[in-house]
Amino acid sequence: MGLPSIQSGSIPRGMILESDGKKLIRPMNESWQIRYHKHNNSIKKWTKSMDWLTIISWGLGLTLAGMTLMFIFRIVMTWYPQVNEGRLPFSLVTYPTEPFLAVTRKLIPPIGGVDMTPILWVGVCSLLRELLLGQQGLITLLSRLY
Repeated sequence: MGLPSIQSGSIPRGMILESDGKKLIRPMNESWQIRYHKHNNSIKKWTKSMDWLTIISWGLGLTLAGMTLMFIFRIVMTWYPQVNEGRLPFSLVTYPTEPFLAVTRKLIPPIGGVDMTPILWVGVCSLLRELLLGQQGLITLLSRLY
């Protein structure tokens, strides 16, 4: 099988390329860029390129994972009421999470003196991450289309 009729750029899905006896098959969920030498028709370089959906999924995944981790730290911080949340390192967790918790505390008051809102937000962040970025998530399915 010979090289495709593109000189450089994106490899279409499912295309099989040959380079020095090696077959390169582009997976359905990855974008690759190729360059091949015009004189001897051999592929010089193939790299995985990042498209906009990949960047969005990485950024959103890291953000949701970070927020989940911070809300878990907030759960642990509720066990120690003597902690001064305004001082470092506790303020690194308090300031990003407090706007979310303040709104939900108005809707769900503490039950028996226990603040349940960080537990709720851990569930919300985990659910969002699974719905958007999980194996059957919306962004994952979109990335398979492109």
